Amino acid sequence: YEFNNNINGFISYRNAFRAPSEGQLFRPGSNQASLDLDPVKADSYEIGVRGKLGSQLNYEASYYYMKKKDDLVTYEDAVTGDRYTSNAGETLHKGIESGADYQFNSDWSLGASYTHTKQTYEKWQEKGNDYSGNELPSAPKNFANTTLNYHPAILNAGRVELEWSHIGSYWMDNDNTEKYDGHDLLNLRINHFIDMNNKKQLEVYARIMNLTDKRYATAASFSRGEATYAPGMERTVYAGLNYKF
Repeated sequence: YEFNNNINGFISYRNAFRAPSEGQLFRPGSNQASLDLDPVKADSYEIGVRGKLGSQLNYEASYYYMKKKDDLVTYEDAVTGDRYTSNAGETLHKGIESGADYQFNSDWSLGASYTHTKQTYEKWQEKGNDYSGNELPSAPKNFANTTLNYHPAILNAGRVELEWSHIGSYWMDNDNTEKYDGHDLLNLRINHFIDMNNKKQLEVYARIMNLTDKRYATAASFSRGEATYAPGMERTVYAGLNYKF
């Protein structure tokens, strides 16, 4: 709904489902009960606003709420050792998302976004353990991203961009006993267009990822008493040319 030329609101509801995979139905160890699995179902709601303040600031903010039912849980029979899959799980996902872009002048602009989420097991029993009420592993509560752009005329529609990316802490296990602290990264990008035959045919670009050479993990988990990390890239430099003809 458009309240006026500078602000509008939106609201949405979605119902979705996902059928059990072929492997969950027919993998070795499956049983007759596997053929009766129901699809995983999700109901999600979202409400928000988007708009602008003057000619320099654009913004958007929203709140979402999603509940998944009949999620698939795999467990082992303590006596026979057989593996079973059943529709036993229920999870809740909710949070806020926001973003804004501000144009200082013709050369400078700033973009920022922030997300805060909470994702929990509402009903979840697996291998004799009840995780109901715990937070999901590998689900950071906070995400943030900010980019500062400098695009002067001398770069011929190119830009210099400094980016800060933040991923907050998250649990590494279902028991919520081990936590990854999260990380912050800086990235730098630059590109420049060179006119050839009065056309922007040649682009020169470079980017430095992980500018401060931060040690971080792209994924972290904890199981059987050990923490496992997928290491992120060290400081990495890319450079190249693009030519259009």
